[in-house]
Amino acid sequence: MERELIALCAPTLARLKTGSLFRVRVEEPVAWFSQFRTLARQLRDKGIYMTVLQIKKGHALLYVYRKERLQQDMACPKVAAFLALWGYHGSVCQSIRQLRRRVAAQPDFPHEIGFFLGYPFEDVAGFIRHQGKNCKCAGCWKVYGDEERAKRLFQKYEKCCHVYMRLWQTGTPLRQLAVAG
Repeated sequence: MERELIALCAPTLARLKTGSLFRVRVEEPVAWFSQFRTLARQLRDKGIYMTVLQIKKGHALLYVYRKERLQQDMACPKVAAFLALWGYHGSVCQSIRQLRRRVAAQPDFPHEIGFFLGYPFEDVAGFIRHQGKNCKCAGCWKVYGDEERAKRLFQKYEKCCHVYMRLWQTGTPLRQLAVAG
């Protein structure tokens, strides 16, 4: 699980991004949950939280996020109003509980999940409005707003993932890779 965390959540660990999602296989639930708790505890010391959004068919969908940054993102009036349409109200914890319910109730990801990952408002709203079609470009997400800014972020996130994987593979522990703040 640590390998997937580093490979797929490096921009969140590096404090470049609000949140990340990744799916892992759960073969031995007791051992897996013990490892999950250990990793979550290490990350919490750095201001990073990890929660299970769903366990289904032997896989867990994990959400890794920076709570303070998510609070800031959700405080944006446009984002708050948009999320209210799907029943998101109150604290970050309440919103994550609602996200968990929405993930469980739908066969695909609820599209507002982009707000929880730190995607720009224009891109999340554009994806919903255009039903995932007619985007300007695609990378980590589909872009409907500032294409050049998004491309720079895609490159930055990709470089971060490569650097973090190389550091981790050469022995740098997770607690050193996770940036505090």
